Amino acid sequence: MKTDNDALPIALAVLDHWREAYATGEPQAMAALYAEDCLHYGGRPCVYVGTAGVLEYFATLAARRHCAVRFDNVLARRLGPGAVHLACIAVFTVDDVTRPMRLTQTLTLENGKWKVASHHASPVPA
Repeated sequence: MKTDNDALPIALAVLDHWREAYATGEPQAMAALYAEDCLHYGGRPCVYVGTAGVLEYFATLAARRHCAVRFDNVLARRLGPGAVHLACIAVFTVDDVTRPMRLTQTLTLENGKWKVASHHASPVPA
């Protein structure tokens, strides 16, 4: 995937906000990063729709003492004036377990803020 010069800083900024919100463990902080009509395909078998779905997804995760994520090999490209697509490896650490995931997100510009319109995560193959 070609990385556009102006797309990568947008993607990195959104991922930085995502990392910060994820570390709080607060479902509201996560839902605030998503577009109202987003699609969220996380680590469960079903797709969660809208910010209410994202809130439900993160609210029903098992209790955690510590959670963190880092993003490696981030690539991004513009899909249009108000859309950016990104792909990376997200390395999640929950308590003492580390799990790398492939992550793709489509970002859209809403009211001057970049929001996640589509989110898909899947395990990195062995």
